[in-house]
Amino acid sequence: MLPRTLVKILRMIDPKPLVFVAALLAAVGLVAGYIEVHEQADRTLALRQGPPPKAALQNFNMLTHVGPADEVFVQAEADFSRATVLTLRGINPVERAVVVPLFGLSDRGEAQIHSREAGAGALTAQVARRTGVQEDVERPAIGLMFYPIDVGDTRVPDAAHLVDAVFGPGTRGTVVEINGLHVDPGDFTLMADGAFSVMGVELSADNLAVRPFAGERLAILGAAPSSETHRALFLTAMALVAISALVSIARGRLEEAEAEPAVEDDQGPEGPTAAHPKFAPLPSQREIIEAERARESEPAEPHWALIAARATLRGTLAVVQMLGAGLAAGIAGLARHFRSRLARREDEAL
Repeated sequence: MLPRTLVKILRMIDPKPLVFVAALLAAVGLVAGYIEVHEQADRTLALRQGPPPKAALQNFNMLTHVGPADEVFVQAEADFSRATVLTLRGINPVERAVVVPLFGLSDRGEAQIHSREAGAGALTAQVARRTGVQEDVERPAIGLMFYPIDVGDTRVPDAAHLVDAVFGPGTRGTVVEINGLHVDPGDFTLMADGAFSVMGVELSADNLAVRPFAGERLAILGAAPSSETHRALFLTAMALVAISALVSIARGRLEEAEAEPAVEDDQGPEGPTAAHPKFAPLPSQREIIEAERARESEPAEPHWALIAARATLRGTLAVVQMLGAGLAAGIAGLARHFRSRLARREDEAL
């Protein structure tokens, strides 16, 4: 006979929803696996064909200036004096990142780049011609350089060393070239907006966030994408199927045991008391004491039953946590994938 606690747990758990959730997780895992394979193919293609064409930040177009694996190569003016280290708390693990506001190239900034390409001899004359032009120095930042750093790393990298090339001073900052990935910083964008507002810099709502390679393009693009998302989804689905199967078997046996009719004892005492149980003699004091002692001497419900019940509850909670984490990771991956594709289609429509 199953312990009462375990019987209650079996009656509380319905295996049918578990199977449905397992199927849903498996489907999300298949989609997540497809996205990971697609990302790996994009990275391989990006390594083979090289970086995308360079583009001034103010002229950036998602359709023509984004290469495979969301790689970008932008020219902008970076205000390194307002580089800030942000810490995103409230999550596990805590995340940190260096953020720098990026502005579109001014006339002076474009002159810096053109003079470098033309040669050092043309630098002085070309820059001097554009230095006296009055430009809008209050324009908002339309880009964000975003570089994640380890929480335990006490050394904060110099933001100026994260770019690919430095040309010289522009109107709003240093003229730089940045090769990296187009990313979505998430909550860091709101934090950066608040931090820059205190410094008197406005961050445009449709800013371009770039995660610089910092000289590690081959290592970053060559690294295999993480397969933990779809693996966790499949493992969770398998665990749910196993739990639903065990619960179904246990509930079936429980129902069979409850359906069996009780065997009556027909070997009772003979006489009027057997024919008329209501006239059965009252037990004596001695019989009551002996029955009480016998009941006390009976072994209590096995301790292993309580342990099994607790283990079942912990396992159920663990599965629920894995389910939540797997769904969150899968949905986040799908959102990033389709958001990138949607942005490209919007630029194509425009």
